[in-house]
Amino acid sequence: MKEDPVTLDFLTNEQQMARFNQSQKLEDVDVTKYDAIVFAGGNGAIFDLPNNPTVAKVVTAFLDHSSKKVATLCHGTAALVGVTLQGQPLVKGLEVTGFDNEEEAISYEKIKADYLPFYLEDALKKEGALFRNGPPFQPFCVVTLSGRLITGQNNFSGSLVGKELVAALQK
Repeated sequence: MKEDPVTLDFLTNEQQMARFNQSQKLEDVDVTKYDAIVFAGGNGAIFDLPNNPTVAKVVTAFLDHSSKKVATLCHGTAALVGVTLQGQPLVKGLEVTGFDNEEEAISYEKIKADYLPFYLEDALKKEGALFRNGPPFQPFCVVTLSGRLITGQNNFSGSLVGKELVAALQK
């Protein structure tokens, strides 16, 4: 932690920690008060987000309204895994992206650990997604559902996702 000044600053800032400790659970959030939701990545997302009834309810609530947007980044695209609309997987036939198999393989070689329950690209394809990706660890973003669903391939795609989300919200 000594080598990470951003994390150290966050953890030692009383105001930021107070806000963090008072965060609402997703199930307690009134989604009608928001125009967009962003599912951030990180390896934890692949454990917490897929096949999660609360996440699925929120995703479908947002996508059921033509003015609301859903954005995902990296492993955050796991929020779409297991979500169904009218009995079909949400991603079936949709172009989406997320942390891809090649990036997983490169990461595996770097950290020598294979602890993820599945690879995101495989799970999305299994549900019928048209998985798209750019070069490993380069910014890449896919916008679908008339700008209502925005997915970013990896953490380097955050700016692209943010710009597309702002543009979609301004329309």
